[in-house]
Amino acid sequence: MVELRFSDCPKEHYEEKDNDGILCCHAYENGKETGYCLFRFEEKSVVLVRLRTDPYDFALCDGLVRAVLNYSLNRMKETFRAGQDTQLRKFLKSSGIPEEEALIESILSRVCDGIRTE
Repeated sequence: MVELRFSDCPKEHYEEKDNDGILCCHAYENGKETGYCLFRFEEKSVVLVRLRTDPYDFALCDGLVRAVLNYSLNRMKETFRAGQDTQLRKFLKSSGIPEEEALIESILSRVCDGIRTE
């Protein structure tokens, strides 16, 4: 079973000098990290920075992105934007999630069989 955990960004995942404010959603299976999604908050948006699974695993990518979008929505973020990461862009193209800015609720309602916003 996959376990997801959120934390600040570990240096081994993002070696840029300016990694302040970057968060990480880690996926673990049997105690071993199997993937992660890096993201940051900007005003009312969440920006996905990097998505990694090795080897590429569509279902795991889907779970990581959904978890980050839900986490962001629960923190009053309204919109989603994607960075230029290659694996992230590959996943977005194959999943039907827009690569341009979009409302988080509209993305989740399309890919999660609908959410209630009452």
